[in-house]
Amino acid sequence: MTTLKKDLIKQFSAMTTFETMKDSRLVLITSAGMIIGTAVPAEEADPAVSSMSRVTTELVRGYYKENRLPMDAQLDGDDGFFTLKNVTIQSANTTANVPFMVVFFDQVIGVTIIGNE
Repeated sequence: MTTLKKDLIKQFSAMTTFETMKDSRLVLITSAGMIIGTAVPAEEADPAVSSMSRVTTELVRGYYKENRLPMDAQLDGDDGFFTLKNVTIQSANTTANVPFMVVFFDQVIGVTIIGNE
């Protein structure tokens, strides 16, 4: 069973991939600052982002294989992650832009959606 927090984040994240909301971005509040980005869809057009998404998936598979775990094993303290593209990270007086980011569900305090600025 998924947590309400995780489900809400997944739903808000998925909304940023809808054609009707193509100009929207996901905003995540964390203890370190704000993360703004767009969910990486299954059929990502940007080759660099698509490649990073595939690498992340392979790293996860490798972790499970190396530790002899079934792929559906629930790990203690691991609520999972999701990926964003075209990410802006704002913390204090610093802003950084990165093309791809893995975000862990347990680090998110709040979530919303904004129009693309």
